[in-house]
Amino acid sequence: MTKSKAGDSRAICYNSLGRRVITKRKKSEYTGIVHVFYCNRALEWINMKRFFSEIFMFFSIQQVIPDLFNIMFAWSYHPNISTYCYKPSMVFKEFEIPDDMNLEDMCICHTSKRFNKFLDKDTMEENNETKGRGHVRTMDISIIQHRELRHAIAMGLNHIPLRPTVIHEAIQVIYDTFIKVCQLLNVEHMLDMDLATKEVRRRSKMILLEAYKINKFGFRYSQPFLFTVNAVNNEINWLLKHVYISGLDKASNNACFICISHIRQQALERLSSQDFLPCMTNGRWQSLGEITNILQENILELIPELYINSHELPYIMAMYKLHKKKYRWITNAFGSIYVNLATLITVTTMALLEEVKQWAKTTLTGYRNFLGVDTSIYWIIDSINEFCLNIPPNVHNIYVADITRCFETIPVNGHDTLFEAMEFITSLGVKNFKRKHPLSEPSVWFKINTDGVTTKATWASTCPGYGKWIQISVSKFLMLHKWLTTNCFVRLGNRVWKQVLGIPMGFSCSPLWCNLYLMAYEIRFIQRLARLGRTDIMRKFKNAYRYIDDLCWVNSGNAQIFLDPLQPRTSSNPFWIYPLQILEIKTEVSCFSKDNPTHGIQAHFMNALVSISNEIHGRFTLQKFDKRRDLPFKYTQYIKFSSNRPVKQAYNVIISQTVPILYLSNDINLAKLEISKLISTLTSNGFRKSKLLQLVILTLSKTNYPAVSFEVKDLITALQGNITYNLCNKLKFTINVRGENRLSSV
Repeated sequence: MTKSKAGDSRAICYNSLGRRVITKRKKSEYTGIVHVFYCNRALEWINMKRFFSEIFMFFSIQQVIPDLFNIMFAWSYHPNISTYCYKPSMVFKEFEIPDDMNLEDMCICHTSKRFNKFLDKDTMEENNETKGRGHVRTMDISIIQHRELRHAIAMGLNHIPLRPTVIHEAIQVIYDTFIKVCQLLNVEHMLDMDLATKEVRRRSKMILLEAYKINKFGFRYSQPFLFTVNAVNNEINWLLKHVYISGLDKASNNACFICISHIRQQALERLSSQDFLPCMTNGRWQSLGEITNILQENILELIPELYINSHELPYIMAMYKLHKKKYRWITNAFGSIYVNLATLITVTTMALLEEVKQWAKTTLTGYRNFLGVDTSIYWIIDSINEFCLNIPPNVHNIYVADITRCFETIPVNGHDTLFEAMEFITSLGVKNFKRKHPLSEPSVWFKINTDGVTTKATWASTCPGYGKWIQISVSKFLMLHKWLTTNCFVRLGNRVWKQVLGIPMGFSCSPLWCNLYLMAYEIRFIQRLARLGRTDIMRKFKNAYRYIDDLCWVNSGNAQIFLDPLQPRTSSNPFWIYPLQILEIKTEVSCFSKDNPTHGIQAHFMNALVSISNEIHGRFTLQKFDKRRDLPFKYTQYIKFSSNRPVKQAYNVIISQTVPILYLSNDINLAKLEISKLISTLTSNGFRKSKLLQLVILTLSKTNYPAVSFEVKDLITALQGNITYNLCNKLKFTINVRGENRLSSV
């Protein structure tokens, strides 16, 4: 285990549930944040902080330079490829459904020779067709005829095409940034701004022209921007009329091309299922305006202070699961009439969960003191790191399962509804509040910013502080949940349906609803065990975890007995947890023990793979697991070096990916293997291998990583075996790209 050092940026602490979590110690406060637009690679030729410090020294105001170097520059970018190609609103919203509800007449798959080789026969069965050759559905980018556009989409939908290295654009960005810095540092009264800005333009032009002349670092790029070429725009516009271009499920950067008529017909079939009801009165479809007006009145009646910034309804959309040949349907609520209300529910419910966590800790303390048992009553985890930090040192068996179609099957009417679960969870939060404040009644308090977005919430009996706080009662809080879950409308084209079963995937509060619904049954399960005195079973769930609809039990023994749909749901039966007449649970254990066939010895939970080598002594290995490695196609990962992004920031991608590997591995060889795979992937994306390795080693040697299962210095030594010199003695690291002319070949 790594030992803590003074001045380390990371530390291990315990949260309100007693679980170990990593906290980052606060660094010195930034003077402020300045947003800089990354126009083109000419900005690589100038160090803005150093450049501005020279300007300030020239005008004799050196005293502001320390604050200048404490400013954080945040980059903004040009649109990526998906901005030009990914148009779900055009496909699922901006069209009219004919009266006969037949969307196949607009299809050109059988009349265009260009599409012949890209037809998927499986689409015939999906559309119940007996004749024809199917519809377009392919990943083959040769469907694009323009060579440069085909190359750009092959780079990934997150790719930002390079812009020509235009000097005057970079000069303008430097000028705009200088103005923002002066405003932030409040030095405008110390400078003659006209003279200062002229000096900024003069110096930056001199520096950039000299670098451009010698093509410093090989960053001069003179090709016209891709989407200003008429042929490219004509090609993309033609494609967008006939195919839906989107990312794939599990591989969102890989483009897939699907016939628009086919995907619309599939969306119509989804909305024709028992989960939705058409919005019709007397045989006439209700208009969008009628429904949005009613919704606006209802929302403002519930929360008069809430702003309604949009009168758009959510629309249904899909992502294609190529590995399963199925569609994943999502309610796209972005920019809809529900957004501000959903955000309000999210923020206030997160405040409720803090009360529930305190209740859970108090309850577990009671079980420990009076029943002499350690268990877990709050199974929810927020990240894979929380799981890795709290997995026991000895793992004898493991059970992992996926609660399939959880969002689509949670009832909002009838029995076992989401509202019943919400009432129960809320009662626990209220109980904890009254334990702390016996003479007070809790209310929900929240703040709304000028855009109508809820930014802060808490549960208190009186106004929690200064500013404009809005108060609602607990009953009103529950009413908001009930109203939104029972008044979810979704559109396809110019028609509207109401969702009557399940909760929409697309609201900010949707994952919370799923969590709270399942948590209500998990808490009742542990309470039932305590009431029945089954401490033997309670101990089995000491290491029970769940991330939304992914379930993991460690050292629980025969877990499947608790997930048997035939178990009677009675108050005296300790062997049932969830309403399995509603939910379907799929086991995801990849290997069971030969000696104990009910005990799992290998399974992946989220992106961690647990493999037990010795069941008796509990020896196991923990390593990173990536489902995408089993996909039947080559998927695009991370960004390309030739993307129009700052080079230094692009190289730092490896740091954000390396740190999780340290906690996802309990063996130094597995960690080294994963880091090597990461470097190999980024190298294939155009980055230089030696520089990636340098950056990893330097970061590992200069930063502390507490609670890692092996000595990080040993990992550094192992990685250094791949290079010819010791980088740990270097005090600085600079991404030197001199001679790396990667752009000339793009």
